[in-house]
Amino acid sequence: MSTEFFDARSGAFMAGPSMVNARYKHQGTAVRLPTGDVLVAGGAANVEVYDASRNAFATVPGDPRMPGLFAAVAQLGSGHVLITGGYGRRAAPSGSAWIYQP
Repeated sequence: MSTEFFDARSGAFMAGPSMVNARYKHQGTAVRLPTGDVLVAGGAANVEVYDASRNAFATVPGDPRMPGLFAAVAQLGSGHVLITGGYGRRAAPSGSAWIYQP
């Protein structure tokens, strides 16, 4: 549940805040929002947002409770985020979709 940040100026990683939930198989499911916050949608059955101003993660209200392993995430022109697919622990693919509205 730990996180790290990369400082491009120094070329070094530094410890970040803990996430609310452990995540697994969530490649490509983080999106930087127009506010500067970061939405993390894959690897668990819920969605979290990193609040840069507070340096903390929080579970998103209205959480989709959808299978999150290998989900796909796309930021839409409106600033909303589309979260689709993935599979659960029994490896059954999901046809579900959810839109996050910041």
